[in-house]
Amino acid sequence: MTAADKIFPVTISINKHLNMWIMKKTLFFAVLLLGFFSTTAHAATVDRSNGFCLAQDGQNLYFSSPESMSFVVMDKTTGILSFYKQPGSSDAGLNLGNAAVSLGETVFFSNSFGVHSYSKEGESITSLSQMSVYTMAVSPDGSIWGGTADHHVGMITSEGTFDAPLYIGHEDKYANSGNMHITDMQFGSDGTLWIVSVSDDRTTLYRVKDGSVELLPAPEGIPTGAQAVEIDGDGNVWYATAHALVKYDGRDFTCYEVPSGMMPQGAKGIIQDFKFDDLGRIWILPLHGSIICAEDIEKGEYSYYEYEEVDAGSSTLDGMMYLAVDGATVYAVGGRLTEKTPYGISHQRALLVTVKDGRAVCHEITENMAGSSPLGIGSVETSGEKTSSTLFDLQGRRLTQAPAKGVFIQNGKKVIY
Repeated sequence: MTAADKIFPVTISINKHLNMWIMKKTLFFAVLLLGFFSTTAHAATVDRSNGFCLAQDGQNLYFSSPESMSFVVMDKTTGILSFYKQPGSSDAGLNLGNAAVSLGETVFFSNSFGVHSYSKEGESITSLSQMSVYTMAVSPDGSIWGGTADHHVGMITSEGTFDAPLYIGHEDKYANSGNMHITDMQFGSDGTLWIVSVSDDRTTLYRVKDGSVELLPAPEGIPTGAQAVEIDGDGNVWYATAHALVKYDGRDFTCYEVPSGMMPQGAKGIIQDFKFDDLGRIWILPLHGSIICAEDIEKGEYSYYEYEEVDAGSSTLDGMMYLAVDGATVYAVGGRLTEKTPYGISHQRALLVTVKDGRAVCHEITENMAGSSPLGIGSVETSGEKTSSTLFDLQGRRLTQAPAKGVFIQNGKKVIY
């Protein structure tokens, strides 16, 4: 019996509120794919469910690769990769990864074809249900919660059932019912569940506690299109909009625009994910070309890390999707399209970006790397990654040349003259 068998002894059952959703899921994902590729540079959000998921623990990094149809495990110490067949269709354009969490000896992840578990002990994958979950979070009591594309939130219990007692957003007058999937959620230390979702007119933060749902719409003027939510060490709730971070301190919303000089233009600069590190810094992941660190967001101090492009002809709507921070190392996963059809993704190469010691290195992940290390142990420090000669001031504005005296940023580091 694997660890996954011990945690999930029976097949997941879904309550009546989700039965209709399962019947509609095929149509939904067809519409979703078409909508994704019709997104313009003006759009508030680009869906993060683009073939990848990401989770980590103290030993490994876990993510999916739609091109090789694999669930990938990388040892963070050695960089060695292991590949496991990902459940679902053989068409990478349909097998979109959505979310993953690591809990004990099991990693739970979802794609278009359901919820699955990877057993660290048995090194195997088990399919648990046919329900596609957009995001997952682990509560303080160790239970796993999932958010669906049709705004249901429920708990996957240790007995193997999936309960969805809550429908989020039915009272949100700002929400567009055709574009209301949950994009992310996180638990606070007190057990409060914080949820963000897409809304055309206004971004709404949802607070779920003791079975009740409270809507906290952002005031007018706050950018829309929430992609990710995190909670800092002081209990403040943060979420990412297209080009800004928003903090909710329990009473007020505060918006922090990321310096435009550090962000790629248009859809390439849409923030996909962000994470806090142990020093309180905020790592920010735009869709394309760079990773940004808010050293002190209140003072407007940022660092900027460019990574080398794998190819110059990639689509503006592919790119990095998920971020993880482990001590002094930052990981991001995403991909590049090699072919695109009107119905979705035909081929997509998985990319892993590693930021360490002030440098960003981009690795293309392919299945023939099984048993090897793309990082090369120490290559983050010694590889020939692209070095940026672009200079910025502390407000993120590009400089044409280094100042004769003062402080500026180059290659993600402060330089003092």
